[in-house]
Amino acid sequence: MEAADASGSQPVDTQEAERKREKQERILARRRRVESKLEAKRRTEAGEEPEEAVEEEVDEEKERVSWKQVEKSFLRLDKLSSDGSELVSNVRVAEDAREVQCRNQQEEARNARYEKLEAEATAGEERFEEIMKKWSTAKNSTIPQEIQKLILQQKAACDAMTDEKDKLVNDFQQELKSQDGPVRQVLRSRRRR
Repeated sequence: MEAADASGSQPVDTQEAERKREKQERILARRRRVESKLEAKRRTEAGEEPEEAVEEEVDEEKERVSWKQVEKSFLRLDKLSSDGSELVSNVRVAEDAREVQCRNQQEEARNARYEKLEAEATAGEERFEEIMKKWSTAKNSTIPQEIQKLILQQKAACDAMTDEKDKLVNDFQQELKSQDGPVRQVLRSRRRR
């Protein structure tokens, strides 16, 4: 498969063939000029008017100017091609940097969630131990009203603990949903490429 040149307009092999053809044309033009000069010199020595020589010199000058313009055009195309490649590279580097930054932020958020979970687990264990200690006092109590009151307190403490856990779960779900939105956008944009 032929590789495309930096400008993307022609394959490299075609461009190389074009340059070789142009080189051959220049060589042939040079030969014609030499032959015409020799012919003009011969005519001058023979006493004939060298009209064609003057016209050919003007044509040669025009040809030199056009070749210079072609060379300038090739140089400009090469520069535009390299500038375009550099721009594309810069965009890729910026996208990679943004993706790295996003991953770092996600990692920091994950670590913060993990620390929050650990802190909540430790606090939950402490509250659970307090609740369990109160059961022992309820077992020792013989008055039904006190037992009823302790049971209601224990139930309220258990409900408060489960409410805190539910709140924590909801917070994590909301955080994940908010992170899921940008991830879906990135995935959609990558599918379009």
